[in-house]
Amino acid sequence: MKKKREKQRKKERQYFIHSLKTKLSIGFLIPVCFVALVGIYAYEKASAGMLKNYENSTMQAIDMTTQYLDFGFEGIEADSLQMYGDENLTNYILNLYKNEPVEAKRVLNYSKNLINVKAVSNHFIESIHIITAEKVSCLTTAAVGREGSTDGFYPELLEEKQDALISKVGTEKWAGTHAVLDEHFALSGSNYICSQYRILSTGNAAVVIDVSADKIEEILSSMELGENSVVAFITADGREMTAGQEEYSFLGQDFFRRASGSGEKKGSEYVETKDGEYLFMYSKCSANEAVICALVPKASLMKEAEEMKNTSLLLILFSCVTVFIIGLFILLSISRNMSRLTKRLSYVAEGDLTVDMNIRTKSEFGVLAKYIKEMVSNTKNLIVQAIGIVRNVTESVEEVSRASERLKRSTDGIETALEEINLGAGQQAQDAEHCLTKMDNLSGLIIHTKERVSKMQERVAFTGDKVLSGREQMTQLQTKEKETSRITGQVAGWVDELLGKSREIEAFVGTISDIADETTLLSLNASIEAARAGEQGRGFAVVAEQIKKLADDSLKSSKEIERVVNEIGSLMETTRDSSAKAREIVEEQDKIVIGTDVIFKEIYECMEAIQDNVEKMDRAMQEMMEEREETLGAVESISGVLQQTLASSTYVKEMVTEQAGQVEAVEKRINELKENTEQLTNTVSSFKVEQ
Repeated sequence: MKKKREKQRKKERQYFIHSLKTKLSIGFLIPVCFVALVGIYAYEKASAGMLKNYENSTMQAIDMTTQYLDFGFEGIEADSLQMYGDENLTNYILNLYKNEPVEAKRVLNYSKNLINVKAVSNHFIESIHIITAEKVSCLTTAAVGREGSTDGFYPELLEEKQDALISKVGTEKWAGTHAVLDEHFALSGSNYICSQYRILSTGNAAVVIDVSADKIEEILSSMELGENSVVAFITADGREMTAGQEEYSFLGQDFFRRASGSGEKKGSEYVETKDGEYLFMYSKCSANEAVICALVPKASLMKEAEEMKNTSLLLILFSCVTVFIIGLFILLSISRNMSRLTKRLSYVAEGDLTVDMNIRTKSEFGVLAKYIKEMVSNTKNLIVQAIGIVRNVTESVEEVSRASERLKRSTDGIETALEEINLGAGQQAQDAEHCLTKMDNLSGLIIHTKERVSKMQERVAFTGDKVLSGREQMTQLQTKEKETSRITGQVAGWVDELLGKSREIEAFVGTISDIADETTLLSLNASIEAARAGEQGRGFAVVAEQIKKLADDSLKSSKEIERVVNEIGSLMETTRDSSAKAREIVEEQDKIVIGTDVIFKEIYECMEAIQDNVEKMDRAMQEMMEEREETLGAVESISGVLQQTLASSTYVKEMVTEQAGQVEAVEKRINELKENTEQLTNTVSSFKVEQ
């Protein structure tokens, strides 16, 4: 009994877990959870974005304030630099007009007006002091009515501000306080925040410009960084002015020391103080190394984000309550209709198909009940039809059993025929493979022959080119032979002309010999006549002797010329005979060249015929190659078809064997179907389809 109750409770728990009520509740709560997650995510992103934007805007405000202060400090530097180079002020400091009262008065008034105008025109300037040497009155804008009444105390100031004044003339230095000036001019340190010192061009005086504390405080107060924020201006030598919480001091704080010691011009970080977490920001002035510091409480930065967070929580809570009310109403409606349906469906589950499934509701459950009613009605009709079908199936099973026996006998016959086909296809495949091997051998021979033909074709073409080259050379040789024959003929003509000229020279030589003989005879007669004349004809005898000597020499030369001409004539005869023989040889050589050219022409024609035959042989070999490839392709196709046929027949045999097994399985299934039909008949009879 106890186990039964535990089983019942377990079943109820499982029902509760898997019930539609639980799933709908979870389904409503999941979107609410996602809405909550979206709210949390939006809060986180918004707070981070707002915090970052505030940090950037605040840092930008501090940076702009620093730039504004630098602008003011640079104006002060410009004013002090102008006074450094002012000629009248220099003359006053040097006391150049101490013996000229009028000029001294003018220079004094000019200097007073100069510093007064500078102090009034620049809001950053609290007062300007010209500190002179002894015996020269100091000038100041701070003590009205006392201008020029205070004797110079530059050495005393130099002793106090050695760091600021021991430097090059004209350079400026900054400091926070000046006790000596306060004492001499009865000044209050609260009126200024820092001062600029510049040694003037004379080297024994300095200009001191005080920065207005009120102006700095005004600038700090104008920086609205939020509630409980603190802003401070701190000079390089440690003087501090605070706005917001005047009792708070940045000096001595670790984060301020880190910022001062760093080389960064500006920066920010979150710091922990006794009042909570603050955002610390700073920016350094370029002119005098002063620092603008700010502390902003993180809580004030997150104020708007916290408001967004609270609003989101309220909206999520309201959404949860609304979802709970709507879900409860929907669950009650669904539960009531589900109870009606499940009760009636339990009767259907027991086999009663005559139950009325009508439910009076316009919701989806009414539509569902309508379709369930139709389903039950269709099921009832299906059961009625199934009873008739069972009878038909029983008859069909008997018919299929008989057909299965006939199919088995046919399968056995097909299997026997396929075995015979496999034997024939296997033998054809072997023959095709043998044919393919022979074709491969023939292909190798064809390829080898084609390579030989290609080489022969190349050599024939090479020989034809050489024959053409030989014919061209023979043509050139024939041309040269004709030119040689022509030149040989010209040489023969020239030799004949030379022979004629030689004969003319021989005639001239004979004439010269005759003249020489006559001259000799005349010289002899002259000698005789000179001898007859005696002493008077001696000179004539000498002339006659010289004439005789000249005639002898002429005769001797003419004989020598005659000998040379005869030799030339002999050579000319020989040359003429040689040129005639050379001409005959050239003519015979020309005939040989013509014959050789004819032979070369016949060789070239033969080579062309050989080349034509080789080209035809190459084309034939190419056609044989193509036919070889086609034959190989055909044999391979035949072999492939045979192999495919063999594989197909094997596959068909396997299919037939498998079909035989399937036939046996069908017979087995038919027997099972008979048994299942009987069981189906028994099952269908358990349904109630009539009242």
